[in-house]
Amino acid sequence: TLRADHLGCYGYAKNTSPAIDLFSSNSTVFEDAIATDVPTQPSFTSLMTGMRGIRNGVISHSPAETVPDSVPLLQERLGSKMITGGVSTLYIMKKYFARGFHYYMNPVADHPSRIQRVQAEEINSFALPWLRAHANEDFFLFVHYWDPHTPYLPPEKYRIFYDAVYNDPANHSLDDLKKTPLWYHALSWLKEINAEDVTDLNYIISLYDGEVRHTDEAFRELLEEIDALGITEDTITVFTSDHGESLGEHGFYFDHADVYQTTIHVPLIIRWPKSLPNKRVKGLVQNVDITRTLLDAAGLPT
Repeated sequence: TLRADHLGCYGYAKNTSPAIDLFSSNSTVFEDAIATDVPTQPSFTSLMTGMRGIRNGVISHSPAETVPDSVPLLQERLGSKMITGGVSTLYIMKKYFARGFHYYMNPVADHPSRIQRVQAEEINSFALPWLRAHANEDFFLFVHYWDPHTPYLPPEKYRIFYDAVYNDPANHSLDDLKKTPLWYHALSWLKEINAEDVTDLNYIISLYDGEVRHTDEAFRELLEEIDALGITEDTITVFTSDHGESLGEHGFYFDHADVYQTTIHVPLIIRWPKSLPNKRVKGLVQNVDITRTLLDAAGLPT
């Protein structure tokens, strides 16, 4: 749920992403990357199949929609050439998200209600040991952080992007939202930080930014582990998101059920040592292109 324009390397003024920004300086940054299918389930399905939802069969979160076994997934294809691992909770949503991985690790398997509340540290507690165990093999590892998704409840040390009065009665920036049923959903998690009387939209945006910084820190640890293992120059690293997030634009608040830029414009940064130059690329690219690119890199037909 990471929108591109809340990262420094995509022009954001706040320091939400120091590790991602540093990573981008040694990588290829695609400025106009678009998620073809939103929200979560359609987008990740498109990423894993290289097909848009109208072809792979998943265009929404309907329980009736699934990917038939006849449609190969990225990890299945790559598994013919290398060991594959996934660290994600998506299996709780749809079982096929685990299909084809040699190792599938779900940190909240025993608490499925925490599917969207899994913390970045929990993801890394599985991803980092797996990297150490397989660093000397050809591998594909899918690492999925949820933190920028609602509820925006970053640890206290990441709540650093707000310095005003969050419940100023003279601030009416949330008045329109409070007239809708969605406000009660927002209120449910704001209670957890005693901010149910919030009046300032920017306060909630600052919590989202805190979650971005939280994710950035976890990504830094992942990159440092790759460096420590001495495999940086042999590893293609792709950083992207399934979709962005609307934060009040066009009347959509803290959700991604629209197709405005805020939701469909995603970061896409690829570090491909010895092959891709360090530069910024303009022009439309899409999440389905990632699948074909990685298959091509592995010498597999696309």
